[in-house]
Amino acid sequence: MVKQIKKIFILSLIILSCCFGGVSMIQAADDAYTDDQHLFKKAVAEQDISYCNQLVEMSRDQCIYIVVTSSNNQSFCQEIQDQNLKSECLGFTEYQRALKENDINICLSLNPEDLRRKCLTFFFDQQTDIDYCQNFSGFDQLLCQDLVYKNLAIANQDLRQCDNISDRAVLLDCQTIIKSLPQDSDKDGIIDMLERSYGFDPFAADTDGDGLDDLIEASEYQTDPRLADTDNDGVSDGQEIALGSDPKDEKVTAAVPAEDVTEQPMKLTNIFLIVVGVLIISLVVLFAILKYKK
Repeated sequence: MVKQIKKIFILSLIILSCCFGGVSMIQAADDAYTDDQHLFKKAVAEQDISYCNQLVEMSRDQCIYIVVTSSNNQSFCQEIQDQNLKSECLGFTEYQRALKENDINICLSLNPEDLRRKCLTFFFDQQTDIDYCQNFSGFDQLLCQDLVYKNLAIANQDLRQCDNISDRAVLLDCQTIIKSLPQDSDKDGIIDMLERSYGFDPFAADTDGDGLDDLIEASEYQTDPRLADTDNDGVSDGQEIALGSDPKDEKVTAAVPAEDVTEQPMKLTNIFLIVVGVLIISLVVLFAILKYKK
């Protein structure tokens, strides 16, 4: 009986020792991880990879890579031991250099392919001239054309232009963007929803037909885009603007253009000369007839 009690006691001590040992190991690991976090933050904040070398639990290479992404210091990439991660690190810094120097040629030498495409996309996405794509070949040219067609379609808010895109992902992106844009059917700078709410024609840039686009009337001249003659003085808003008159004040008479002032006297003079010429010719003919009869 005594021997059994001793065995149980010893076993209990062993179990307790294991438990305390396990707790100590967990605590030590937690402490190490906490220390690593502090070192990692200092490495990024100070852009100093020497802190990465002191890490215990966290990855040293990953720490260096994160420092590179924040500092763009390519020389740090050489300290990474994992070859795949080192290659990715070098590619990232070259990508950043291409953007900073605005040099698309750097993109052409990038690896891996997804980084190369990302870099080219950055430059192609700024183009609206399809002829620009002739500077490239193969897949690069197709990517360029797809993005240019996408930009043109979005600029014109024309879903039909999205159909020129060969890449399905870019095509769907083009269609989604256009469908989500506020529509401006007449391209006058005022979206259809606003035009309808104000009583303008969303399919005519010049609702009242006075020669002035709705946006110009509303923003520049403060005339009514729904009325061809805002002040109801018998002269349209477009004519008043052209004549230098105030289209909002009926008391202000539209000035007669300078060309009209000179043309009217000239027209009267021409009529007078024609009448005189006809009379002279008539007298000459009459004189000739009378002389012939004598």
